[in-house]
Amino acid sequence: GHGHFGGAARARGVLHPGGAIDRQRRGLDVDAHFGQIRSRRHPTGAPYIYGVKDTLEIFDLEKTVVLLEKADKPKGLAFVAHGYSGFKEEPHIETFAASCKDKDLTVVRFDTTNTFGESEGTFENLTTTSMFTDLEEVIAWSAKQDWYQEPFYMLGHSRGGLIIMLYAQKHPEKVKGLAPI
Repeated sequence: GHGHFGGAARARGVLHPGGAIDRQRRGLDVDAHFGQIRSRRHPTGAPYIYGVKDTLEIFDLEKTVVLLEKADKPKGLAFVAHGYSGFKEEPHIETFAASCKDKDLTVVRFDTTNTFGESEGTFENLTTTSMFTDLEEVIAWSAKQDWYQEPFYMLGHSRGGLIIMLYAQKHPEKVKGLAPI
């Protein structure tokens, strides 16, 4: 569930390209959302609140499901990418995230589209290019958040390791450390 994990706030979310808000998906209510601890919400987020569950505010966004784990006193930021048929909550991906949290890093994990996680799409449409595009979109969205820091760390398993290396090659000034595993 949502809440505190090792002293860090956990939040899950769905990102639409460019951060656009869309309350409907194919005429149905959106079933995946972005949430955060109520006390940490920036005042400009109020218009986008979909609902409240305990101490979490749920934001209604669309496309890529994001899991944010904020460090209480962050010393940096890390993005963790899963492999080709993976998802953000696989045990080894959680281990990578935990190693970052142990170093007081804010951690962003996400399910790329077209994989077996919570994001939209079908596996038949999964490509390295789509995974790389999702990574770029998650980082672009993150850059607009108050917890964003550059340069950041990147960890990736298997195909996730490939996409983080491609990102570092394209944007070396943004990457402090790289761990393709």
